Amino acid sequence: MFTDPIVITAMEGIFPGAADIAAFWELILQAKQLEPASLRAMWEKDPALYLPDHGQDSKDVFLDSAFLVDEHPLFAYNDPNRQEKAGRYICELLQHQIPVAARAQTGLVLGAQWPPNSYLEQDSSDHLQQYGVTSVYRRSPVYSIDEQAAFIGAGLGGPHISVDVACASSLYAIAQAMAMLQSGQVTHAVVIGLNMSISLPVFSIFSHLGALDKRGHVRSYMQDAGGTFLGESVAGIVMEREQTAVARKANILGRICGLGLSSDGAERSVFTPGPKGQQLMFERAYQHIDGAPDYLEGHGTGTLAGDKAELEAMRHFFGPRLPAGKQIRLGSIKSLVGHTLAAAGMVAVIKALLIIQHRQLPPHLAGTLHPLLNEGCLSLREESTAIAGSQPAVRVGISAMGIGGGNAHLVLETAVSSPAGSHSLPDRFTFALQDMAWQYGNVGDHQMPAIPDRRQQFPDTLDIATKGLRSGPNFLKNISAFQLLALDKAHQLFDRHPVLANADNTAMLIHTNDGNHKFLQLNQRASLLYDQHQIMPIADRQKLATETLPPIDNDVIVSALPSMCAGYPAWHMNTRGGYMTSSGAMKTFYSSLLNGLLLSRYQKGQLLAGAGVYDDHRYADEYVCWFLFDTNDRLYSASTILLHYFPHQSPDIAVRKMNWPAHQVSISSDALPTDLLHFAYGDDQYLAIPLADGTLLLEQQHAMKPLSISKPQRPMSIHFNQRKPVSVNSLPARHSLLQEILLAEKMVTAQFKRLQQKVQSLLIRPASDNTATNADPVISSVSLKEQRATAILQVNEEHPYFFDHPLDHVPGILLLEGTSQLIDQQLQQYPPDTGAVGSHYINRLDMRFTRLCHCNRPAEIVIRPQAGRAYEGRIWQDEKVVATINMECSAAADTPLQSAIQPVYNTPPAHWLHKHREENILVSELIPLPGNSWSCYVKPPAATHFFNDGHPRWYSPCFVLEVCRQFFMLLSHQQYDIPVTQPMYLLDINFQLEQPLYREQVIELRHTLVTDRNAGNISHLQADIYVNDQRIGQFSTHSLILEKQSAIL
Repeated sequence: MFTDPIVITAMEGIFPGAADIAAFWELILQAKQLEPASLRAMWEKDPALYLPDHGQDSKDVFLDSAFLVDEHPLFAYNDPNRQEKAGRYICELLQHQIPVAARAQTGLVLGAQWPPNSYLEQDSSDHLQQYGVTSVYRRSPVYSIDEQAAFIGAGLGGPHISVDVACASSLYAIAQAMAMLQSGQVTHAVVIGLNMSISLPVFSIFSHLGALDKRGHVRSYMQDAGGTFLGESVAGIVMEREQTAVARKANILGRICGLGLSSDGAERSVFTPGPKGQQLMFERAYQHIDGAPDYLEGHGTGTLAGDKAELEAMRHFFGPRLPAGKQIRLGSIKSLVGHTLAAAGMVAVIKALLIIQHRQLPPHLAGTLHPLLNEGCLSLREESTAIAGSQPAVRVGISAMGIGGGNAHLVLETAVSSPAGSHSLPDRFTFALQDMAWQYGNVGDHQMPAIPDRRQQFPDTLDIATKGLRSGPNFLKNISAFQLLALDKAHQLFDRHPVLANADNTAMLIHTNDGNHKFLQLNQRASLLYDQHQIMPIADRQKLATETLPPIDNDVIVSALPSMCAGYPAWHMNTRGGYMTSSGAMKTFYSSLLNGLLLSRYQKGQLLAGAGVYDDHRYADEYVCWFLFDTNDRLYSASTILLHYFPHQSPDIAVRKMNWPAHQVSISSDALPTDLLHFAYGDDQYLAIPLADGTLLLEQQHAMKPLSISKPQRPMSIHFNQRKPVSVNSLPARHSLLQEILLAEKMVTAQFKRLQQKVQSLLIRPASDNTATNADPVISSVSLKEQRATAILQVNEEHPYFFDHPLDHVPGILLLEGTSQLIDQQLQQYPPDTGAVGSHYINRLDMRFTRLCHCNRPAEIVIRPQAGRAYEGRIWQDEKVVATINMECSAAADTPLQSAIQPVYNTPPAHWLHKHREENILVSELIPLPGNSWSCYVKPPAATHFFNDGHPRWYSPCFVLEVCRQFFMLLSHQQYDIPVTQPMYLLDINFQLEQPLYREQVIELRHTLVTDRNAGNISHLQADIYVNDQRIGQFSTHSLILEKQSAIL
């Protein structure tokens, strides 16, 4: 652990069913389920509009209740400033337990997630007014997420920082406070976990992900667990160095003896927890601890995937550390008070401190245990057990995991011994900027041309490089612009330092004023559609919402989490050193950065630290810069850049290369005056130009040509060690008002580029049209031999059909199209024995999937001719088979057919088919038939559609597959009650045709409902294909119904 132990000397809190700490302990000992309370009075929304009806699940939420704290006279349920006031109330209680003289040197760290209601109300009001929509906004003080910390911490003189790692926020806040104390920035730290603002958009997110238990329970680690249930809470602690606490004879409640931070990286999707990432968290927390804790306070959300992953990680790590037959007691406070989101870790810490204080292991709710608890090293008991008096110390481990893969584990113990001697803390900590060596080596001696004032000439779009990312443009362009900018700039640093990616010890930290644009839009949507005071007709509101606001999709949901400013780079680059997004006044950037550096040094890794400004009511720009630190104190020999600026009618800027010893960077919280030079990679560079008003312009250039200019704020600088002046031969000054600027000691390795305010003007350029032709095939590097043909699959993630909706993998239909194109070329090169080359169609297809095919890695298609006109194909990636395809061709008659009159039918909603573009809806609504059967008609594609390419007379096998898939999607969601949000994985597909599907004919699909279609979690569906009321083929598929990926929460 750190050299100077950190202890906890005070705790306070308000919880559902318990107004103070004493009542909370009684609630824990009773182990009784609370009754949910309605949120309708708090939301002031019309439940007839947002709750589902008639068994439909198309509305935003299906619950509007939670576990609430008792109404308090200082912060009523309908008070817009309820969260801020509750946080300040707890902070003042804790502040009174800190010596008066020390409060000026006391910092505040909040574990908080979304903005308070006051901010949400004002933002919605401002948004709706521009469309002439009335909104009742109660004029109250408005606090953003960074200003909230300043309000709550009034009276404390140290830094005020808010930390967001979703549901792991409170434990990461404790980690920040530990580093703040260790660095000597403060003598005491108040840490508060805060969740007193459960708005309707929060329920929209959880409802859409299918994460809520409809019974209003949290059945942590139980067999009948069906999801989580939300709760309110505000709780906090006082932390200080053990020396300080002993010297002032404080009541020490517990000592921190272990801390482990990690992230899941690319282990699974951003919605799904990773047991390997959690195991890494345990390894770091217990690296200096022998044995195991007496009690584990788990995350235990009651979600299927979440509980399973957590139990697997605990069993795998703690099992080998225990003697045979010994078990660790396990529990989760969420089973009593619900999931309190950002406050969850702090509520668990308070429970752990009470266990240490009372020396008693509390009971857990009764129920049938999760199968992973039936045997092994973990024990869940329904009775309370006293800890033997002969045991000197009690040790408790606390876990918290957040959506996106942020993990934290804290170990607390009884402080039974005095600290070992005094410990002197250095004033400054030295780190090396790892990126310097690379950049210095790529700067040449050259003279730059004159730079005009281009302040108003900003680019209309910002192109984002997507190569190497884990999802393509269709998914990325729906992410918050600010978060995407942070991802892009981090991506550029990773491209220069690939060793950082896929690393256990690379951590991410970004300090920003927030970045919750998508969450604000979800709240605007809720206010527009559901406010009780709206007078605009609901149909008009729905139309306006569709035109101006995003739908509730998975990509929007993740982007609504400010924590993903750091979480997205960690996921895309597969880093597992932990990540956090912090907020606060700009001057707190240094404090947060230094804290992150210390935590990374403790984990023996490197830190990618960033700063950013997010556009809200007060900021005009959005920008992000990242700094790469090697916290192993490695230094790099390098040369240094000197910038000389001489303003005149045609100003010259000269950059010269000079020899200089390696740089050491000293990070401190004092705000020294400085200038900036941002230098990028290759031919890209950033020049800082001072203006007469004392501010700077930052110009980005590429290949010596100006691209854009932005106006950075000085607090974004990093201060370097001061060195003696260096004399250089420079051009004579031509203007007496401005002096030559020496910036050699104030360089930052950053990517810094202004971003336009309008999200729609940013980011990835969309496909220019909706047409894809076989002239632009999906395969390349084709090799044709008589007994074998190979090709490389080309993945275009902007394709309007294959990537109609966001995907993080190659869709199966693109694999089929690539194989079909290769077979077409093979037929041309080596014609079959019978029939003309152009007269063959695919009459039989059998395709099986063995694993996901990733977009960012090459895939090879290999086909081999078989007896007759059959072909066997395999698709390989990373030396593994991802799919097998068996096709058989048959010769078709090319006789003319009379075009049939297409029937009149309705088109189903796009979301039933997981489609975004209307032109990709290829089937009609379901039509009832006698005998418990259903059918649909096939809709001919538009003239410019992808499916009109290929053979002029009949449709391709991809078209057959797609219309049958869409038919099965309608059946699954409308007739077999599989929720739209339920993920399904296609295992195999096959069809047989007696003739081609001619374009002139009316095509119909029919299915008879069955009661035994499922075998466990495998869904098997079969349909018949009809043409002009004659059966001409059959189609079937097997799908795996997955656990809901949302279960990480």
